[in-house]
Amino acid sequence: MDSLKNSKSLNDASAVTSDLIISILDSRGMKDRIIDQLNLQKLWSNDGREIVRRKVADSTDISIEKGNIIKIKVVTETPEISMNMANLYLDEIDEFNKKLELSANASIIQILDRAILPEKRMARGTVKKSAIAAIISFLLSCFVVLIIDMLKKTDAINRLKQIKM
Repeated sequence: MDSLKNSKSLNDASAVTSDLIISILDSRGMKDRIIDQLNLQKLWSNDGREIVRRKVADSTDISIEKGNIIKIKVVTETPEISMNMANLYLDEIDEFNKKLELSANASIIQILDRAILPEKRMARGTVKKSAIAAIISFLLSCFVVLIIDMLKKTDAINRLKQIKM
């Protein structure tokens, strides 16, 4: 019974730690450090820092997997930026872990895999998007032709009515 209680409290502590780490990774300060270290402000937008923060947040997916494993997925225009962003997140987690180790004398966080460039380029769906755009353009042009034809026919019918009168 005690071992079950201890196991449950360890799982609860692990869940709290995972939630805390996700909160840290999702914080404005973390986004600002990533923006500054990768010079994303110049690369993505000179309009404002909040726009770049939003883009960092939109390109990042942080989730908790089975066993309280934190998964960080970053997808941007280039694989290099994605890899660098993911690795910066990991560096920040590692730094956080070192700070916790000083106070707890135990490693709380363990990094399993660092981000690497993919061997095969990720498909962006350009062929599919082009095909959909072509089909929509064709349908729209057919619709316009039908409307023009209908207007011509109604104009011809009105002329015939005027002639008969």
